[in-house]
Amino acid sequence: MRIIIFTFLLLPVLAFGLPSKFVHPLEFDGSHDQMEKVLVYIQDDILENHCGPGG
Repeated sequence: MRIIIFTFLLLPVLAFGLPSKFVHPLEFDGSHDQMEKVLVYIQDDILENHCGPGG
C-alpha cells in the first residue's frame, strides 16, 4: 500500500519537476533540432554541476 501511495506522490513531482530545456526520452524523435537541445542540456548540466563556478 505504501508503494502505491509513494508512486502517486512521486509521479507528479517527476512530471512537473523537469527543466524546461529537458527533452523527454519518450518524445525524442531523433531530429537534428532535438539532438542539439539534448547536447546543450548535457553541456549546461556538466558545466553547472561538475566544473564549479566560472565554468
